Amino acid sequence: ALIKGAKLETSVKYVMNTNPTTFSEGSDEEELWDIFYKSKLLHIPIIDLEGKIKNVRSMERIVRRQDAPICYDMNASIYAWWRDSLINARHIINPETLLYIMPEERSVDIDSELDFRWVEFLMKEKSN
Repeated sequence: ALIKGAKLETSVKYVMNTNPTTFSEGSDEEELWDIFYKSKLLHIPIIDLEGKIKNVRSMERIVRRQDAPICYDMNASIYAWWRDSLINARHIINPETLLYIMPEERSVDIDSELDFRWVEFLMKEKSN
């Protein structure tokens, strides 16, 4: 507000955000991370059913990958399109795209000799 010309004497009611980004307590955790991603906010107040602040969540709380919400990545194993859909599509993934969650042990990319040796080792271990 000061950068926009407000004075130190200006009442808070003229400079405050009357429609802050909040998150409802007990809602889906993935929605919270989606809000963080889209808004670029670092902190979001968590409110109860009465609209009172119960907590404040912070992006900084995720330090370890293991604490992050579940996410998925394409593993280059299965792709199928109707020819016309692929040719006419603006994006490869769209709202009609179906996903298949593949087990991690079947999702190893072999891009090098080391990768190949790793898969070879896993296969031998499985057969034992």
